[in-house]
Amino acid sequence: MNVERQILDVLKKIDEICEHNDIKYSIMYGTLIGYMRHNGFIPWDDDMDVGMLRKDYEIFIRVVEKEMGDKYQIMTPEIDKNYAC
Repeated sequence: MNVERQILDVLKKIDEICEHNDIKYSIMYGTLIGYMRHNGFIPWDDDMDVGMLRKDYEIFIRVVEKEMGDKYQIMTPEIDKNYAC
C-alpha cells in the first residue's frame, strides 16, 4: 500500500471517530494545500495535518484508543514520555 493510501485510511478513521463523537476538526497546512491545489496530496508530502480546538482534542484523546482498534496507535507525550510531538 502506498503512503498516500495509508494517510487517507488514517484520515478516514479519524473522520469516523470525530463524527461518532461529535468532535469538530479540520485539515490544515500542507494537507489543505494538497486538497486545494493538487486535488489530493502534495506529491512530496508524507504526513497529514489535522487541527481541533482543545475541548475537542481532549474528547478525541479520551476516545481514540478505544475506537481506533488494533490497526492504529495514538502517540502523545502523555502516553509516551519519549514522544515529543
